[in-house]
Parts: sequence; C-alpha cells; structure tokens
Amino acid sequence: MSEVHHRYDRTAVSGQITQPPFTELVDRSRRRAHHIRNTRLAIVAAFLVLTPGVLLALPGGNAPNSPVALPTTSPPAWNAFEITVEFFDIRYGVAQYPGQSCGGGWISVTQDGGKTWSKLRALPRIPDPSNQPEDGSDGDAGCVRTAVVLAAPDTLVIPVTYPQSGPDGGSAFISHDSGQSWQMYQPRVRAAVSVPDGIVPQWRCDERPCKEEGLGWYDPGAGDWMVLRNQPPWVELVGVSVAFDGSMWVLGSGRDGSGEFQLAVSRDRGRSWVDRTPTVDIDWLAHAGLVTAYDGNTAYLFPMSDTAKSDPFSLYRTTDGGKTWHPQMAAQQFKDVVFVWANRQGGLSVADLKRNQYLTTDGGNSFAPTTMPVWGASPITGGLQGWPIDVAAADPVDLYLSEDGLSWQPVEIPYYQRSQCRVGSTEILPESFVACGSARRR
Repeated sequence: MSEVHHRYDRTAVSGQITQPPFTELVDRSRRRAHHIRNTRLAIVAAFLVLTPGVLLALPGGNAPNSPVALPTTSPPAWNAFEITVEFFDIRYGVAQYPGQSCGGGWISVTQDGGKTWSKLRALPRIPDPSNQPEDGSDGDAGCVRTAVVLAAPDTLVIPVTYPQSGPDGGSAFISHDSGQSWQMYQPRVRAAVSVPDGIVPQWRCDERPCKEEGLGWYDPGAGDWMVLRNQPPWVELVGVSVAFDGSMWVLGSGRDGSGEFQLAVSRDRGRSWVDRTPTVDIDWLAHAGLVTAYDGNTAYLFPMSDTAKSDPFSLYRTTDGGKTWHPQMAAQQFKDVVFVWANRQGGLSVADLKRNQYLTTDGGNSFAPTTMPVWGASPITGGLQGWPIDVAAADPVDLYLSEDGLSWQPVEIPYYQRSQCRVGSTEILPESFVACGSARRR
C-alpha cells in the first residue's frame, strides 16, 4: 500500500543477473504478464507480511570515526524471504543477506537499476555490551541484528540501538564506498530547515519516542540523523507519500495519539505544513485512511484493504491540495482492492486481490482494464518499485523498477540458492555461487 516504502522482502534468485541477458528478462516479463494469474493466496499473505522494513538508529556524541574489521566467515545458502532489498532510487539499490547468527551478514549493491550487482561484501558484526553472555564468550546473545539503510548513492548506514542507550550514547556504522569498508562513529541529532531533493523522510523507528522525535533522514556526509525543524502538526505519524513534484503528504493518527485520522501537506520540502484533514464524513477514515499523491494539488484517499468485509471500494480525490475531497463513484465497482498508485502521467492504477488491474486517466471518473507485470507499487526517489503480479511465475524476476509507473524493467536479485540447486554445503564462498539455469522455469 502507499504507506509501505521501498524496503522489500521477497524470495530472491541465484547467480549473476547478466546471464541470461537483461533484454531476455524484459521479454520474459512481458510474456508473463499475459499468463493466467493463479498464485496461491498463502504465498501472497506471507509476501505482504514480510514487505515492511523497520529502520533503527541511535543518536550519540561526536567521537571520531574508526575503521571496522570485517568478519571472514563464509555465507550460507539462504532460504526464502531472508533477503532484504532496498532501493534509494531507480538506479542505486542494496540487497542484504543475513548471517547464520545475529549480527553481520553480507550485502550486494547495484548502481544501474539491478542490471548488474557487486560481489558479496561482508557486514561488520556489532556487539551489544548490555547483552553479553555471563561466561564472557562472544555468543549470539551478545550481538545486534542489523538493517542497512541507503542514505545516498554509495553511502550506507547501519543504525544501532542498544536498550540501555540514552540520547547521548551508542554507536553506528557508515560506509562511503558502497559497503567495501566500514567505520564506527557516534551520530548526532541535528535540526534541518528542509528535506533535500531526492530524500524521502522517515522516522528512525516505529516506537512512540521515534515518532515524537519526528521525520528525518541520515546526512550522507557525517551520518548524523537530521530532523525537520518544522514537523507536521501532530505526534503519531503513520505514513509518508512523496509526490512526483516533491511535495509531501503525511498521515497521522491524532495530535495526542487518539487514533483520529490526520493529514498534512508540504509543498516546500518540509519548511511549512498545512493541515488538510478531510472535513467530509467518511465512516472508514478514523481508522484506515491511506493516501497516494500525484503532486501538491492532486491526491487520492482510500481505505486500507479489509478482505473480510469485501465492501465496494471507496475512493476520494482532491485537486486543490486537500482543501476539498470528492468521491469517485466509478471506483465502487471494485472490491478487495489491495494496491493503489499514481503514475507520472497523472493516471491512477488499482489492483484487487484477484490480481485484476484497472487504470483511470480522467481522475477516477472511469476505469479500464489494463495489464502490467506488477501487482502493486510504492514510490521511491525518481520513480516506483513494483512486485511481480504472478509470484509463482516470477522466476527470475523478483521486483520491477519504473520511472513513470506504466512501463517496468525487471530486476533479478543475485546470490539466492534455490532448493533445486542442491547446494552441498552451507559454507559457500561468494565466488562459488552459480546460476541455477537448469532449475528456472521457462
């Protein structure tokens, strides 16, 4: 849905993605878009649960950076849903592979939209001094599970939060060479007047203290956590939708955490905010409102999917920056809508639980059936990221990238060992990973 950003968990595939040729992957994806969509709902349910990612960070002092020695253990053969993929924009992305114990792991990066990926690069293993085993050994209890964040092209941050840490304690890790080397540092929290172009603001975690701290992002240079000086007019933030023109639409659940729906818009990258909470009486709005935005004037408001009720789909549209909202009656013909996204041409795509797709180019007055290789999409800088409409037939495509939300390029995630590959050992060096070409469905 629109509140889900670009962190994405899905079964990734094996081998170097330059084989087969990228053009062949494009042709395959177009052919698959016309096949029968009959993937089991159990797979879909697991996919949807594992999509969101949690960003963790820690403020601190100003100690100098120090280099980090990387572990030398070999990577395992990863199982389904273990690989986390994050794209900063439609070119720069990172795939993260977990270690066999907590902490550490490996990453592979792409700088060309997933056409090619780097060799596996080891992550530092991060100790947790508050949770060391009593015998003093370096066991699993004494480390922290990590999540790599793309702060900018080529700049990666590993935010770390220790339970005992206060606002002036703790460390994090930063890399300015796409993960080839890492430095430990103590990030600070600093205020900023506006969000830089190309940055999608987040909050550091999903807990109340992070929400109270407000929207922010990692400074690509120093790695500090930058917090907007002027925050949206409430505390409990729920989601951020960044439009194609850079305007930001932020959802909240009340100034005091009461759960009441709130909506604010900024057209100047967070320098100022206007409260645009709808005044119309919408029964589902208090607990399940979502927004997808085209620009600072046009956006769509709709309910979170509830497949247990199967009510007619409710869609509202604004063209005056949220001052007024008007129901789009043509959308009521749909049920069980699970994905809604705007495209760069001003249209709106709707997809239901049965993978039927519809497109409106007149603001929701009418819809026409359409066919695309993606089932759903979420915004990233410069475009959108989408997920295969047929999960079972997606091999070797694991996700899609698009500049306009209409035409899509497939992306194959490297270094995934399928069960068909019959990998004989769990101790496999990065150069030993091979493509399971004979196991791929054609």
